[in-house]
Amino acid sequence: MLLNKNTIRMIKNNIEQILYIIFSLLLFFGSIFLNSSLFVDKEISPQRIVFCMFALIAGLIIVKSIIGKKCKFDLLSVAILTFFVYMFFNLCFSPIIDITALYSICFLLLFYFFKLYNKSHLINSIIAISCIITAIYGLLQYAHIVNNYTEFPIVGQFDNPAGFAACLAIGFPFCLTINIKSKVSKYLKISASIIIITAIVLSESRAGILSILIAAIFFYYKDIKGLFRQKSKYFLSVLFISVLVFLGFLFSLKQDSSNGRLLIWKVSSNMIKDNPVFGKGNCSFRSKYMTYQANFFKENPENKFSILADNVAHPFNEYLLVTVEYGLIGLLLCFVVIFIGFKYNLKDKSPHLIALLSIIVFACFSYPLRYAFVWLILAYCLAEMSKKTPIIFTMKKLTTSILSVIIILICALGSYFLVKDVSFEYRWKKLTKPISLGRIEKVLSPYKYLHNNWNGNPLFLYNYGAVLNHRKEYTSSLDILHQCENYFNDYDVQMLLADNYYNLDNLDESEKHYMLASNMCPNRFYPLYWRMKIYDEKGQPEKAMEIARIITMKEIKIPSPAITKIIMDAKNRINAEKSIYSNLPPNKNS
Repeated sequence: MLLNKNTIRMIKNNIEQILYIIFSLLLFFGSIFLNSSLFVDKEISPQRIVFCMFALIAGLIIVKSIIGKKCKFDLLSVAILTFFVYMFFNLCFSPIIDITALYSICFLLLFYFFKLYNKSHLINSIIAISCIITAIYGLLQYAHIVNNYTEFPIVGQFDNPAGFAACLAIGFPFCLTINIKSKVSKYLKISASIIIITAIVLSESRAGILSILIAAIFFYYKDIKGLFRQKSKYFLSVLFISVLVFLGFLFSLKQDSSNGRLLIWKVSSNMIKDNPVFGKGNCSFRSKYMTYQANFFKENPENKFSILADNVAHPFNEYLLVTVEYGLIGLLLCFVVIFIGFKYNLKDKSPHLIALLSIIVFACFSYPLRYAFVWLILAYCLAEMSKKTPIIFTMKKLTTSILSVIIILICALGSYFLVKDVSFEYRWKKLTKPISLGRIEKVLSPYKYLHNNWNGNPLFLYNYGAVLNHRKEYTSSLDILHQCENYFNDYDVQMLLADNYYNLDNLDESEKHYMLASNMCPNRFYPLYWRMKIYDEKGQPEKAMEIARIITMKEIKIPSPAITKIIMDAKNRINAEKSIYSNLPPNKNS
């Protein structure tokens, strides 16, 4: 009988092991590889759905593991929880609540899930394999063996090289620490590292290149230092200067892109000045940044960065984004998490610490947290690092039972919103085909239904406003686009608003929105062209002539037939005006 119990227990453990492996494979592979044309955003949406779906399942597994037991909370876990509690507190006072709250809850669930299960060797291997496959896939794209439907030479399974490079750079440390008890382990590490480094370099992601450089220096620090021998006292100085020189070299590779980011950081700092402590709230960057950029160029019309200005939805710096939306308090809490993680793990060169370092570096120059795989690795790395931080309190069994009920309710509510989000995105995608075929009249009723059941995606509002504008339902389009401004506001939104007002014969409002669009992106020609037309219709030829002269002298960022036509119209407008004055009878007093 005893043997039978042991056998049953062993079988049960083996089944749990197999289920854990399957769960981990589906979670990590789905978060980096899954693409689906069933959604408007075929790269990002499916990966985020996998992330959230498995996180909610993980929540139920957590409940099964902790119910009726005491729960210990370490310092790093409390710091992370404090950061997210503050973020939710901020959300409660924000009029704008989107799917961000669900992603944050899912991150916490996965963080605590990884804390409970000690399977780091398995997860490390899965991450390394995922990144190697991704890198090889990208290299095949670069060699034109695999189709790539973007304008970039190499993107992997993502929408642009930033996501591709971010996932590889953050997964790179797990390749450095491949641990196989055989002679081939060294060759596997070297081969994997070469594949990933080559893929990142070919992607031309400077943030990715810098991240893997810093990760490699940190990992091989003692070996590099040993090369200096007696001159070791100069090592840190030489290393620091070398990194600065390399950083300057990367900055100079794409001068326009680098200058563009400096512009974004300058404007973002103006946003922080207005609400430094608590920030401007959730989604405030997407809804307010372009207005700040417009004010910047309005006050600095001759600024050298005006030719580089474009639509901006992210500051290319995760810390700036946190500060803009959640204030200096949010940034401080973020740094507290990083500090605690490094303090108790610095002596251990684990892949988790090095991967966190890669995320920290990459986040200074890009937007790695846009991608589900990065969130996943971040949750895993912090969970592993938290196991080495001191326990500060233990939750009693009764309190744990209450916590279990709360987690179940959160998972149930999260599942509802996730299903709603998936259904919404799928229905929206189905409407894009009739639109592409010019059958817009068939989608108006479904669009109205989706708007009444909106999932919080601001791009839908812009798309719906554009559809209504195309159908010449200008008043309805204005209502939708003004709602969109609260969540997402850029040059394109302002141009649509201006066009709606123009077609409703409200020339003053149209002029106002064209001026705002022009200040948002001073290098664009269309806002100036339409302002010229409006001034003519309002009987203000002097203003029309002034705009025409600006158009003819304006620097062209990207030549096109449309811009050529606008310039020719402006020249014709000037020539026509000169012709009128030349044909006037001479002044008798002259």
